[in-house]
Amino acid sequence: MIALALALAGIVAGVVRAVPGVPEPGGAAAPRGGKVLLRGDSREQMVVTMMSSENDVRIGSEPGHRLVTVTLWVENTGRASFRSDIEEHSWLVDRDDRAYGHNAELTNGKSPFASNLAPSWSVNRYVVFEVPADVDITRFRLSLDPRSSEQTADWLLH
Repeated sequence: MIALALALAGIVAGVVRAVPGVPEPGGAAAPRGGKVLLRGDSREQMVVTMMSSENDVRIGSEPGHRLVTVTLWVENTGRASFRSDIEEHSWLVDRDDRAYGHNAELTNGKSPFASNLAPSWSVNRYVVFEVPADVDITRFRLSLDPRSSEQTADWLLH
């Protein structure tokens, strides 16, 4: 059962692999630092800004891999509160449109506490990915609901 869950997450025996079935965004990719308005199913409304991405080829839990940390600024611009751990459905996408899911353990270590984000509140969130060192990552993708392209957005990394 655990092996099946890891395989679905794109991790097989500790090796990071591209994840199939990743949703497509509803619009054009935003530039680094660009703000994107996302609306949830329960009246959530937020502006998400991808502030930065840091690449480190020297470290990674597997040889031949690197860690990439994406920093997000999340602003609640709606009337409903929501949990700030919006990175559950997030990926890095490479030049060949292969997507790599975030590393939940490393992400939770960097952003350990999800807060209840009340209207007009904002918070930084960090999402950590482990990807093969030789892939050319071009985009960060975030989705509030992977079944909806309107709730999915891309940011350019270059």
